[in-house]
Amino acid sequence: MTLVYLAIRFEWRFGLAAVLATFHDILTTIAFIRYLNLEVSLVVVGAVLTMVGYSLNDTIIIFDRVRENLRKFRRQNLYEILNLSINETLPRSVLTHGTTMATTLALVALAGEVLRPFALVMTFAIFTGTFSSIYIAAPLLMYIEKRWPGEDARGARAFRPAAAAQPALAPAPGSSSGAGAEVRPKATV
Repeated sequence: MTLVYLAIRFEWRFGLAAVLATFHDILTTIAFIRYLNLEVSLVVVGAVLTMVGYSLNDTIIIFDRVRENLRKFRRQNLYEILNLSINETLPRSVLTHGTTMATTLALVALAGEVLRPFALVMTFAIFTGTFSSIYIAAPLLMYIEKRWPGEDARGARAFRPAAAAQPALAPAPGSSSGAGAEVRPKATV
């Protein structure tokens, strides 16, 4: 259901990258639960479901900024736009995740035995959700755009080096000295 929403809201490539990054979060959180040998109770399942929403929300915020910047900076390639978008949302992410992490760490230290597993899982989930939104979702989106280029993310220009973005003028055919009329190369679409 989430993939359908993201495909409608953004483009299917963005939705697939977000869902795969969230799947990464689920796997790492389950591995964390297994590593700590926590009992899988309703509280722990609630923490995992909360983590899914938290991580997916963070990824959507970054991808929404990517979509805005794709429209705003038409000459930049996808790598530069992803980098810019992550850097623009980073202060918000640090503040949000920092305060949430402080709360869950307080719960780890001060909560009773019933809430401690929830707090442990959420503390780990905040870290891994932030990590995957930045370091997993963005590279996955770049890979997906490279493999299946799309209109919105300008797949044709997605991986062209920045220096090649401004093509140089070439001498006209038939002129030996290079003087005279100059012809621009055809623009890539």
